[in-house]
Amino acid sequence: MNLSLIKMQYLLYMLYFDALPDYYFDSIRQQIWAFLHFPFHLFLVLLVEGIAQFVIWFKMNEAAKYAQSTRALGPTHYNC
Repeated sequence: MNLSLIKMQYLLYMLYFDALPDYYFDSIRQQIWAFLHFPFHLFLVLLVEGIAQFVIWFKMNEAAKYAQSTRALGPTHYNC
């Protein structure tokens, strides 16, 4: 899934910047900005994906700790 997100981001980047006329990038500053724009967006996508995975891991860890603590207490009711 990560690879498809990266490919989609790259495709959108190329569609956006490839259609610009040649005279649009007159200065070196504009060329550097265009060159660094894609890695910046790639970093944002990977950061959000990493945060999402961390949240999932954290919730699974909390659930496992809760399950262990309730199992350690044992049953509180007996059906006799």
